[in-house]
Amino acid sequence: MGVFVLGIDGLSLECLRRLSNKGHLNSISFLAERYFKAIAKACFPPQTVPAWTSIFTGVNPGKHGVFGFFNAEGGSTRVCSSLDVKFPYIFEILSMHKRSVVVYNVPLSYPFRVLYGVGVPDWLAGNGKVLIKHEKRNLIEDIVKRRVYLNPLLRSVLGWRKFAEILEKELKIRKWVLEGLLEFHFLENYFIVLSDLDWIMHSFYHVITGKNEVPNFIKKVLDEFDSLVDSLIGRAIRRNLDIIIASDHGFKTYSKVVFVNTILRKLGLARGFTIRRVSEKAPVKKLQMHKPSRTGIIEKTLAVLFDSLQRVPLANNIHRQIYKKVISSNVRFFVDSNISLAFASLSIPAFFININSKIEAKDKYTNYVVRLLSGIRDKYNRRVFGLVAKKDQIYWGAFVNKAPDICIFGNVKAGYITSPVLMGVPAIRKITNYHDFDAVLIAKSESIPRTNHRVISIYDIAPSLYALLDIPIQKGLDGKSLVNKKESYVNYIIRWKIASKVH
Repeated sequence: MGVFVLGIDGLSLECLRRLSNKGHLNSISFLAERYFKAIAKACFPPQTVPAWTSIFTGVNPGKHGVFGFFNAEGGSTRVCSSLDVKFPYIFEILSMHKRSVVVYNVPLSYPFRVLYGVGVPDWLAGNGKVLIKHEKRNLIEDIVKRRVYLNPLLRSVLGWRKFAEILEKELKIRKWVLEGLLEFHFLENYFIVLSDLDWIMHSFYHVITGKNEVPNFIKKVLDEFDSLVDSLIGRAIRRNLDIIIASDHGFKTYSKVVFVNTILRKLGLARGFTIRRVSEKAPVKKLQMHKPSRTGIIEKTLAVLFDSLQRVPLANNIHRQIYKKVISSNVRFFVDSNISLAFASLSIPAFFININSKIEAKDKYTNYVVRLLSGIRDKYNRRVFGLVAKKDQIYWGAFVNKAPDICIFGNVKAGYITSPVLMGVPAIRKITNYHDFDAVLIAKSESIPRTNHRVISIYDIAPSLYALLDIPIQKGLDGKSLVNKKESYVNYIIRWKIASKVH
């Protein structure tokens, strides 16, 4: 007997409850009511790439080495891939044991390093190639050749209404492909991630959790999504597979955007003014340094305009409109990282702050910045930042040095979310749907006893999968198995590194 792992990007128990009340995700609600369910606390940051990597490796980013969508080593920025992951995935260990796997749209699984079965690239890989390594390749190929790649950036190009029509059709094709793969009993273990719900939640979470009706074009997508999920779970039950439903983070509606670099600039820590442009070529938006004009007149004019905006009081609505225009464009206003003492990394939201490497006694200065930001409060005496911590307080492992110096997150309870964009005010009122730390785990297995609502960690998922499959658990995992079985441990790292090179 194998496992069926269905990842629903962006799902939380609260989100599940709200969707269920509107008639969606009933099969998952059915499992949650009758079997094991828990809040699974996400890693930092609670974002797709580091979180799914932590789920399928069982370790924190300090051990697997991935802290976000991008790798900026060597002076250039590129989208991360599986080659950046420094710890073995459980489906790679299964492949080493000749236990067949289906890996479908798992973020950062591509290119497939160690695989026995079929690997379908994730959306971050662009139009990557399907890899099949199995004796019954021809049968598998007849199914997966129908698979269609859908670039999520089409949302910003076409708008949600048109994108929803395309997504609805793609979901029907995806359902056919995955149903076909589940019919092959020689494929034992399934690791499938569905990203669609996350895409929807970013735009419509406040509608789904509110009293307003969901737009009809989104309802059609959710109906097709339900059909896919219901079909997959039904087939997994008929095959008597252990079923794991997991997510990488939850969602929340934030009411204020806090501009971290604007605050750092007012504190005298961030300096200068630069322009960054968004590259639309990558599967996710990538930020590049704007090439200055010969005379620098454009940059100087914008810098003067920016400084004047800070001195002239403007209504919140005007600043909100400016921010909306900036975010919808391919331009970002930023500080000069070369002359700044501290600055927020240019990712949205702002999760990290870097300290200038030229500063002497850098560790001491980092402590100073942490204390300074931790003490900032709003007019209601609430902390603006719910988390401000040095990287070694958040991460542990061989790759902590790769992380930015300071981890930062807005005060979730106060509704604050952070942004690195340089603006004329420290904060604006703006409804924003984004992630929080409350992911979910639902399990249907005789080996995982049903419990009352509890809190676990996403790091607990991988060791539980090892135990369910009666495979010795990889040494050094950061979670604990939820399975009622005697555990044994093995270090696969050397064999995995060799197998990765052979493949």
